[in-house]
Amino acid sequence: MCIVVHRKRREAAGVAAIGLERWRDVYRTVHAVGAEELLAHIAGIQSKHPGACILRTSNVDVHHGVARFAWKFVMPDGSSLPEGLDIAFLDEEQKRITRIIGFFGLLKPVRPLAEGGVS
Repeated sequence: MCIVVHRKRREAAGVAAIGLERWRDVYRTVHAVGAEELLAHIAGIQSKHPGACILRTSNVDVHHGVARFAWKFVMPDGSSLPEGLDIAFLDEEQKRITRIIGFFGLLKPVRPLAEGGVS
């Protein structure tokens, strides 16, 4: 299922439903704190890529108050940006997201020990 957020009211309702009043969203390119900053960030991305959507590409894996899931940003022509991986921190009841840290692209492989890598 592709996720596209169209209306500010629906965005605000979704943000409230998952408890983003004290939300922190951290990626290399953005650090959003709270619902207003998060919604502004989403609106900015959507305005640059009309018709694009976010597609979750993995199940959500949860344990000890931390969740992870993979996703990709799909353009209207079917092409996509490199996949991302989000790490979400949950509240004590594990019902609300309190913080997300996101990564874009594949992990870089470890260099062999002979090339100065790790064992």
